[in-house]
Amino acid sequence: MQIKDTIKTLCEACGIAGQESTVASLIKKEIAKCCECKIDNIGNVIAFKKGRKVPKHKIMLVAHMDEVGFLVSNIENDGLLKLVKVGSIDANILVGQTFLVAAKKKFLPGVVGTKPVHLQNKDERCREIDMSSLMLDIGCRTKEEVEKLVDIGTSVYFSSKFEEFGEGLIKSKALDDRVGCAILIELLKTFDECDFYAVFSAMEEVGGRGVRIAAEAIKPDIAIVVECTTAADTPIVSEYGKVCCVNMGPAISFMDNGTVYDQELVELAFKEAEHNNLKVQYKKAVCGNNDAAGLHSACTGVKTLAISVPTRYLHSQASVASMLDIEETVMLLKLIMQSFVTGGK
Repeated sequence: MQIKDTIKTLCEACGIAGQESTVASLIKKEIAKCCECKIDNIGNVIAFKKGRKVPKHKIMLVAHMDEVGFLVSNIENDGLLKLVKVGSIDANILVGQTFLVAAKKKFLPGVVGTKPVHLQNKDERCREIDMSSLMLDIGCRTKEEVEKLVDIGTSVYFSSKFEEFGEGLIKSKALDDRVGCAILIELLKTFDECDFYAVFSAMEEVGGRGVRIAAEAIKPDIAIVVECTTAADTPIVSEYGKVCCVNMGPAISFMDNGTVYDQELVELAFKEAEHNNLKVQYKKAVCGNNDAAGLHSACTGVKTLAISVPTRYLHSQASVASMLDIEETVMLLKLIMQSFVTGGK
């Protein structure tokens, strides 16, 4: 299976934080023949690939399985549902979008709505949308009808088809971080220069609960978080405000809201990219965080690097990324890991 096909398969699966089992099963099936793997108590998939050499330092790669989404928080008397967010989602993008509800027997379609714009007063039209003003319509007329289909706590997902468009671009829900998961799968299948661990982590979108547990079990010396990050490369954003750009290669973080990254690893990433004619860029904004926030301070401390695929419209029903950036991320990771057995770190 090519990496694009892997991304498609993973993105079309559903798994918010704490409910990653479907994604975990797909990953385990995909990598079972090329490495040792298990699923731990919190839901992480932990893989170990035996290579031709034992590196000086124990290496752990990380990508998270969970996607942003929602849980049903209340069923109204008129058959409409109230939702709470799982992960960071801009409520302004939700009105009129279609969703999938993981009902008791099958997935059901739903539509999110709010008070019609022609009934809103001036203040209502100008203010940001709040989740409390939104409702999910699954076509039921009464609370009793809904309760036959859906429980409080039922998960709700963006309804979005994986598609290719433009020149080498892909769009889908859950690119963050099923792209990272696909990259790790590719490395487990094709890189055998040295031993390494690959962790497909649970619950990153709600604070990185899973990765810390995996780190405590593995006790790595070096960790590389493989992520998607916001690419604010649109005309309405100033050059200063652009975090990174699609089609300009993987983005290397020097700092975010959770981690100050190991400077030697950052320099190593740029050196390997330069020496091998790969595109690479800094993630320029100090914003957001990822699994590194809990990982780098685990055990007795872990030297940590984050390599991210620039992604437009992150945490939405139609995130956009470039296959060029994804493929160059795979190549860069191989070069960095190869350097660990040839004296680069």
